[in-house]
Amino acid sequence: MMPAVDNTSTAPADKPWETLEAEVLDALSAARLAPADVATALAMRASLYKGKTYQPPGNNARPRQTKEGASAVNDAIQWLQKCEAACPLAEAGVGLKLAAEDHAVDVGGAGVA
Repeated sequence: MMPAVDNTSTAPADKPWETLEAEVLDALSAARLAPADVATALAMRASLYKGKTYQPPGNNARPRQTKEGASAVNDAIQWLQKCEAACPLAEAGVGLKLAAEDHAVDVGGAGVA
């Protein structure tokens, strides 16, 4: 089970990027606080891959093609299992913001990095 994350964002509704940033920061902080819980949740997700295709649960969920498939998820699980709990992030630093912008450019409109 994923650690509890407070999904009540303080970002204004007219600034969706700030809302998304707050949600990502909350998810990263939750992973820092309870890496074993995230590893457990990812293990359940890894079972939903067929090759490189991820099939989200639910009747109306559409499959998503990935580049690495479950192997990337399994690598993350192994890494998280070695991590000790750490303090949450207080704010997204400039480096994290720049990395997110680079990733968005890589993914582009197709949604594939």
